[in-house]
Amino acid sequence: MSDAGPGESSISAGKPKSRLSDPRRLDMIQWHRKSIAEKCKFSSGCKLITSTTKPRLDQNSPASLIGLKGTTLREMNPAKDYVYQGYVLSGIIFEQSPVVEPSIWLLFEDDNGDLERLFIYNIPASEGWQLIKDTYIYGTKISILNPYMRMAADNKPAIRVDDASSIILHGNAHSVKDMCRCCSEPNASRVCGKCGSAHYCSKECQTIDWKQCGHKLICT
Repeated sequence: MSDAGPGESSISAGKPKSRLSDPRRLDMIQWHRKSIAEKCKFSSGCKLITSTTKPRLDQNSPASLIGLKGTTLREMNPAKDYVYQGYVLSGIIFEQSPVVEPSIWLLFEDDNGDLERLFIYNIPASEGWQLIKDTYIYGTKISILNPYMRMAADNKPAIRVDDASSIILHGNAHSVKDMCRCCSEPNASRVCGKCGSAHYCSKECQTIDWKQCGHKLICT
């Protein structure tokens, strides 16, 4: 773990482009977008995730923000159920959630550019739909207090949040504006000609996102 102050972490000078070809990263993005596409085919009441595994540990927001230390995904053990008490994990929302029950399901990219699934539980469905529409959106900067890394029901790692108050929203001033949907760079000027909503910083990123990340599944 780093010895950075509250909300800070030991990050690399830049997010390496090499991460864009990481097989697990591509798999997470493809599966997430496939789920979004499937959700669009069914009624709003359809559940893509029908069950969850009871967590072995309890995740709660800390009583105080004083003394919190920054951490990153690469400093956490993905094979071990563990609540990182006294630490804060910061990054951005990379993919929005297709569901609110049994949890809000996001993709989260930390300050190093590493990607992980993020599941947020115990939010009422009516509130959840509003959150994923207006708050938990692409490029939103968040910090997770006492992050819980665990093996999910599919035997793959994920960050689990049971206490929504342990998520800090940093506001629009800190969000990534016009985020490249492939590499997360800000102020991406290229826009998908079909859907008009996905931004890209380069032709290369647009091609990767279409061919390898499954943008074509959600491009409408």
